[in-house]
Amino acid sequence: TDNHPETEGMGATLVVPALVENRLWWISIGDSPLFLFRNGKLSQLNEDHSMAPQIDFMVQAGLLDPEIAINHPDRNCLVSVLMGSKIAKVDCPAKPYLLQAGDIVVCSSDGLQFMSNATIEKVLTKYRKTRSTEIAERLLEELNRLADPDQDNISFTVIKVNNASVRPRQSRPARQPAVARPRGLTMVVPEPLILPLPGIASELPGTWQTEPPVPDPAVVETPKGPSLVETGAEDTPERGTVVPRRFAALG
Repeated sequence: TDNHPETEGMGATLVVPALVENRLWWISIGDSPLFLFRNGKLSQLNEDHSMAPQIDFMVQAGLLDPEIAINHPDRNCLVSVLMGSKIAKVDCPAKPYLLQAGDIVVCSSDGLQFMSNATIEKVLTKYRKTRSTEIAERLLEELNRLADPDQDNISFTVIKVNNASVRPRQSRPARQPAVARPRGLTMVVPEPLILPLPGIASELPGTWQTEPPVPDPAVVETPKGPSLVETGAEDTPERGTVVPRRFAALG
């Protein structure tokens, strides 16, 4: 205000919608409207922090003529505004407003209200099945058609609620707990292996025995050639020695 003293006492309005699926919250200060169009009817969801509600109440009570109320000089005077000081009124409901499929929400500055609610309702009724961008363009065209020299600045957004926004979440099946698989067990398996001695062939290839065969005492064979005692040779088994091997197998 030091550089622009002409702005002393000026403020700004605020309207912020927050939409989660079909639940609508908002916070608003001032007279910027948050409209709801449902079943062919237009209504304002948020509070109007201007003198307009009080003037309309005086009309309903028979204290003021309707024609005078429409053009009353104090109609657009604000009772709550953002201007760097204490805020008199804030509209911020704790519980959300539940929307339905087919609803149209219009969040706007007060410049849109240069059109009457009946005109806004007529445009929304005619173009309700088109895209939200198409509805916004038609509202702007209708506003420009008025060619009001006192037209205030205008900004608005159009939100269409479809079936996906109001569809309840499908219950998800409970996740099954993970089953811990046991770790592999280590097993030691003996595997006998026949190691034949050099120069002596195995009589039964592919088989093995842990002990040498016991000779039949009734049958006595005469050894051929010199005996082990005569030659002084060491006792040598005729079969290979069984050597067990161990392997680790993972279960």
